[in-house]
Amino acid sequence: MSEDKAKTLQFIRDYKNHQVLWDSRHKDYNNKKKRIVALTDLGIKYNMNLRFIKNKIKSLRSYFSKEYQKVARKTEGERYRSSWFAYKHLLFLLNASPKKLRIDEQVENSDESCDDDGESQEKTAVAACSAKKYSGGKAFN
Repeated sequence: MSEDKAKTLQFIRDYKNHQVLWDSRHKDYNNKKKRIVALTDLGIKYNMNLRFIKNKIKSLRSYFSKEYQKVARKTEGERYRSSWFAYKHLLFLLNASPKKLRIDEQVENSDESCDDDGESQEKTAVAACSAKKYSGGKAFN
């Protein structure tokens, strides 16, 4: 494993240990001061400023979300398996924010369930149809 990948995996472990940064159910998740303290801890450890730490977290979460959507997408034949080295290490994020990831997945999978007037049998598909209808056919992000 390259040194960069090893550092990224260590960063992910440290990020996971700062639950206040990623778990919306954490009691201090909405406490800005405690979140800044946690970000500062990461910044000191990795000798990075807060902006870079936030960008690193955003990048990892975004790529993980895209990979998760590929894995979760139901297709005929074999399912997609992520080959991204950090994918398995970020699975803990599903425990904290399954709502957003599941909503994204439901919108992706609801294409077949939308008919011309936007009616649907499932509530999630109704929401997805409405979102597509009012956003010019694209789901809200």
